[in-house]
Amino acid sequence: MRVKIMPFEWELAEAVPLDNLMDHLRQKGGEKVEFGDHARRLYVCDLDDYWGGMLMTIKDQKHLPLVAENNGKIVITVSELEKGTSPFEFNFFVIVKKTRRGLYQHYHQSCSVGQFSSLCRLAYDELRQQGLTAAKNKLATGASKKEVKAIEKKYRPSLKYVPIYRQETLNEILKDLDRIKSFEFDFATLTVDGNGFTPLRDAVKKESHTLRFKKDWSVASIRDQLVSIIESKRLTKGRIEGRDSSGLEQVVRLTNNPDVLAEADYDDLAKTIEIDLGKIKEAHCLQVLLKVAGSKENHARMHKPSHS
Repeated sequence: MRVKIMPFEWELAEAVPLDNLMDHLRQKGGEKVEFGDHARRLYVCDLDDYWGGMLMTIKDQKHLPLVAENNGKIVITVSELEKGTSPFEFNFFVIVKKTRRGLYQHYHQSCSVGQFSSLCRLAYDELRQQGLTAAKNKLATGASKKEVKAIEKKYRPSLKYVPIYRQETLNEILKDLDRIKSFEFDFATLTVDGNGFTPLRDAVKKESHTLRFKKDWSVASIRDQLVSIIESKRLTKGRIEGRDSSGLEQVVRLTNNPDVLAEADYDDLAKTIEIDLGKIKEAHCLQVLLKVAGSKENHARMHKPSHS
């Protein structure tokens, strides 16, 4: 089984920076959290220019089914796990402090980087609410509505997970389409201009768009423009519909196609995770991620501040 090393980025409220969140999570020290039908433990450490750590997902099972082939015959056995032990999945990560861009190790059926971000968002929202309450309490008695709204706006953005795509990767996927029919995507805020929509701005959860393309328009032109828009607008969800050379309908979902910077063998990594969780920064998997993030091919991409 292959372990993929995937890049991602977090967008945060200016009032609650990354260091606040990660230090908060580090202080929790692997506290058990029920999330997504599983018990999770998150271990965080300071790695100088990075934050890093491991997400542990504990499986609630007492028996482990095994299969073996013996002289052409398939034999199934079930082993009972020792009392007090449970199988678990591991996902290591590192995040550049200055850019909030990170790398995440993922393998089949383990916790996705999107789920990991959602778990961290729970803690982030707690910090946002605490900060908002404290900031409001500091306001002078009789503060104006404008002052209160300014504070609320400062603390409004939650943690947003942004998958990172390599233009060439998305281009290659779309090259398999002989025709691109439509592109559906969402914005998290209202973008429609005009005073008539302004009263709805704070009530909008998302704004959906669908672009439908003319049959006689150049596929290559549409493809290039889509890749550029997805990157510049930092779109995280969407679907592109089209047809391949066989005339079959195809759907490309953005969330299913983030970039992969490197791969490793699961068994090779699994052998290295017998570590003291109090010394998580010494984990071999973290060193692998740091090496990928600091490589000549990826350093600028991970460390250069975003133009946005």
